[in-house]
Amino acid sequence: PNRVHGAILVKAHCNAGDTQSALQVMRNKVKRPDIVCYNTLISACIRLGDTDNLFTVLRDMEHSGVPPDQHTRLSLEKLATSATLLKAGALLRTFDVSFRNRVLSALVPSTVKAEFSPVRHSDWDGSLRDGNSPR
Repeated sequence: PNRVHGAILVKAHCNAGDTQSALQVMRNKVKRPDIVCYNTLISACIRLGDTDNLFTVLRDMEHSGVPPDQHTRLSLEKLATSATLLKAGALLRTFDVSFRNRVLSALVPSTVKAEFSPVRHSDWDGSLRDGNSPR
């Protein structure tokens, strides 16, 4: 099957709640899965709470060189609101740094990013916000 047929088969398995079969179809029938296939499977894994297959799909996506897009990030934002985030954090440590950062950018709400923005050591004057020394 071509990419369109493959995406349809992946979607059918995902709609049936069978992410394992969807993953097998994507790996064995679709020669070069595109972002649509990956996003379909990522969304289904999150919806079904299938973190094992979710990280298998993310790992496959990383190795294929397909970068996450806006739809990937929107799907992963749903993960950030669930208890599976703890498992996600542990497993994401095993990914390539640049891929992991792209995925984490979707998991960390922008308000948290603004509140905890990194400070360069040379910019820090040694005091806390209340004016006290960090001793």
